Amino acid sequence: MARAVERGAAVPLPGDAYIIPRVPRSPEASKHPDRIKKFPLEEAKLGVGASADSVNREWRQELDHDAESVFWLFFFWSMSVQPVNKPKEGIEPFTWTSVLGNVTSRIVLVEAAQPCIVTHSFYEPLWPLLNALAGIPRIDRHWLDKSDTRNDPEYVNEAF
Repeated sequence: MARAVERGAAVPLPGDAYIIPRVPRSPEASKHPDRIKKFPLEEAKLGVGASADSVNREWRQELDHDAESVFWLFFFWSMSVQPVNKPKEGIEPFTWTSVLGNVTSRIVLVEAAQPCIVTHSFYEPLWPLLNALAGIPRIDRHWLDKSDTRNDPEYVNEAF
């Protein structure tokens, strides 16, 4: 379940200053020019406090929360899957309890520097993808300026 949905409110900011993850580059940019124009590549930037736009903004479940829920399903699957014809490997207890625990434990997992070194070693090529995906919903769009590309209700789905 998406962290904000479980809380019934926006995920709190990780501190007074925080990194807003970059808008990823699309490998298929030439095939979707309208989408690339709407969500152009942007580098990570420093955020300081909540946007003035968020002061009177009412929280509600939106499309980006559904995408985050799908991310957690994919994350759980990638943790659990064991390749055929390879020795079994266990899951780190911290990761297991973070995913299955309450919303606070999933917030901590997403905010960790390397949250996604959690698969069987055979699936190590997935780690950069999992880390990139975990970064996309790291800062709840509730706190961002209205004009920020990452505050568009479709942004998380498009980035995923």
